[in-house]
Amino acid sequence: MKIKFKLYFNFTYLLINVKSNYMKCMALQAVEHS
Repeated sequence: MKIKFKLYFNFTYLLINVKSNYMKCMALQAVEHS
């Protein structure tokens, strides 16, 4: 049970990280194009 929770937490953390990095990338590209 505890291992499953830790795995789920790590996965969620990873997903949030990827999402924020993706947003940063998009913002940078938008700035470059304008």
